[in-house]
Amino acid sequence: MGNYELGRQAYLNKNAVEAIKCLEAAQKEECPKPSINLMLGICYCRLRNYAIGYRYLTAAERNKEKMKHQDESDKDVIDQDLVAMARQKVEETPARWRMRMKAFAENPQDSRWWFHGIVGDSKVIYDLRREAESIAPTDSTVLLLGAFGSGKDIAARTIHALSRRNGAVLVALNCGELEPQLADSELFGVVPNYPGFHCAMGKRGAFEVANLGTLFLDEIGHLRSEIQAKLLRAIENREVKRIGAEQPQPVDVRLITATVDTKAASGKSLFDGAFLSRIAVNVVPIYPLRYHIEDIPLLLCHLNGTLADRLGRQFKDIEDEAIAGFSRHDWPWNVRELRNVLEHAIPRMENDAVIRVKNLPSTMQTCPC
Repeated sequence: MGNYELGRQAYLNKNAVEAIKCLEAAQKEECPKPSINLMLGICYCRLRNYAIGYRYLTAAERNKEKMKHQDESDKDVIDQDLVAMARQKVEETPARWRMRMKAFAENPQDSRWWFHGIVGDSKVIYDLRREAESIAPTDSTVLLLGAFGSGKDIAARTIHALSRRNGAVLVALNCGELEPQLADSELFGVVPNYPGFHCAMGKRGAFEVANLGTLFLDEIGHLRSEIQAKLLRAIENREVKRIGAEQPQPVDVRLITATVDTKAASGKSLFDGAFLSRIAVNVVPIYPLRYHIEDIPLLLCHLNGTLADRLGRQFKDIEDEAIAGFSRHDWPWNVRELRNVLEHAIPRMENDAVIRVKNLPSTMQTCPC
């Protein structure tokens, strides 16, 4: 089946997350089905993302003439009550978000929305919490799949904190920042005085440093195939061999990896098949921020506190129009972008410490409808 058929099936099964993934992919393929906007709008509303949901629903309304002539099989997607509800929810957004920000500020570590650094109380976040709790006690490998800035590093730290290794170190390494010729030494280490390396005392690799703890390798798709092969041997044999060493040495490490996708834009896999199957014993999706927009008021309060020292001030309120800007934005760079927007807006506030729409980046000051 194609993306449209898969998306429509997921929609009818009320699996909003899977439906959105498939239907948005169908849109990129320029699928001519006029019901896509309607289904996307309803799915986003099911995720409580009413602003983006309403945007899709109004686009579907503009297409209503085409909808009259749609396939008979598509007519079961129409839900006019939800359209009216979405409109009402959008109008209620400022009051609803202020109530949520007030509740979070009064008790920021309430278990309803705080879980070992993961912030939110949406279904997407609760699903992530349950998955982290399930897999943390094991030593099986974990592959976190999610877009840039979506919080894969926080998920990795949460899994480590819940594991029996939480008394040991968590070593995090971004493979996208490694020089290709240095990846080997960074991961596996170098013996003393090995030619070509300025390491008179030798160097411990990330596996040795993380011994008895957890090793988190972000952007693992950047590693060359020969390094993937060495990683596979290290995982399978639970031992590593430094550059220049004659014998391997044992290591006891729990491996968590992360990547945006397992395939390149060309469709070619970024990983050797055996390597992928070994690192993906547990695959945990980390969904984009636009899938859980209703967590933004909680995240705003959390970031307001964490940024206070750096910025020297905090916001006290957000005007209605600015809240609308936060709620209808697509957030292509996810929580990282939300943090950047706050760093942009807070220094531009007036003395009353209220974030106004004029304080936001220009891309958020106009409605994309």
